[in-house]
Amino acid sequence: MVATREKFSSQADPDLLEGMREIARREGRHFQAVLEDAMSAYIEGKNQERVRPAVMGVNGAAMMDHRGGDKLYHLAPIVQHKCQC
Repeated sequence: MVATREKFSSQADPDLLEGMREIARREGRHFQAVLEDAMSAYIEGKNQERVRPAVMGVNGAAMMDHRGGDKLYHLAPIVQHKCQC
């Protein structure tokens, strides 16, 4: 089954284009296949849920306020779960 393609025109930084062309040459692939992979990865990354920076800031402040916060991070490597399985 042949995938349908739509032609488009755009502009990009010459160094980015050369990087994409180099990847295509190195992998023995067509430029359009490498470009599609890059676009797919970009879209997938944008569609994944991310924690907003404001939420992380509040979380960090809460950790620091709770019993010396940063000490929890220093103790983490010491605490080990010993499974008695």
